[in-house]
Amino acid sequence: MRETEGITSHVIKGVNDRNLNYIKTALYGIVISDRRLEDGILEKNIEYIEEHGIKIKEELDKNKPLLSVEKKGEYTREDFRYAAIYLSENFCDERINDVRKIGQAVYKKQVRNINPVTENQTNNCQVQGITPVKKQMNLKVKKKRIIWGIAAAAAVIVAGIIAVATK
Repeated sequence: MRETEGITSHVIKGVNDRNLNYIKTALYGIVISDRRLEDGILEKNIEYIEEHGIKIKEELDKNKPLLSVEKKGEYTREDFRYAAIYLSENFCDERINDVRKIGQAVYKKQVRNINPVTENQTNNCQVQGITPVKKQMNLKVKKKRIIWGIAAAAAVIVAGIIAVATK
C-alpha cells in the first residue's frame, strides 16, 4: 500500500467503507476546492481509489453535455458548477477534462499578497529575529487559540445551564 499524503480523509473513509457514493462526494469536494485542477490532488486520490480495487471511472454518458465542447463563447461560474455536477454523476476522463478546461478559463490563476508587509514591519521583525511570514503565522495561531478558547468557554456555560436546568 502507498502512503496517504495528499489523499483526503473522506476518500480514505470511502475506500475503507467501499462506499462509492461517499467517494464520489469526496472527489466532488476536491473539484470544488481546486477549481483549476492544477495541484494534482484529484489525480492522486483517483490513483489511491483504483489501487484499492475500486472502479471509480465510468464510460462517458452522452446524454449529458460536455460543456467545454458544446458552449460557444466565454464560460461562466454556472458552467463550472454544471460541469462539476455532471462529473459527480458520471465520473469519467472526459468530464474531468471538461471541468479542468472550464475551471481554468473561469478561475484565473491568482497570486495573492494577503497582508503586505511594510518596510517598518520588516525592520521591526528582523530586530526581534522573526521573519514577517513567521510573525503573520504566529498571529493566525493566536487568533485560532482565542476562537477555541471562546468556544470552550461557551460550551462550559451551556453545560452549566443544562446542569442547573435539570436539577
